[in-house]
Amino acid sequence: MIKRIRQFSRNISYSFQNVDLDFLSTHLDRHETSLFERLQKSEQIHAILVAQGVLNELNPEERSGFIKAVLFHDIGKIERPLNLIEKSLAVIMNKL
Repeated sequence: MIKRIRQFSRNISYSFQNVDLDFLSTHLDRHETSLFERLQKSEQIHAILVAQGVLNELNPEERSGFIKAVLFHDIGKIERPLNLIEKSLAVIMNKL
């Protein structure tokens, strides 16, 4: 539950953070970056944080495709984004 509280507080603070464009340009081409930019800012930052966390766990030859997959793991939210309340309710309902 503490993990979810931290995630909630990070979601609130995302609006004050910048998207790491250098990280994106290292791992995505121009078309992929254009698609990624259609995500909400909070989803972009979340994806980058997850990708950076996974990066240290991979061998150099595994990194390219896997990091792209991690960066795009929430890509469906372009069509149906969730707001903070919906995300919180989903987590609570899952726990119940």
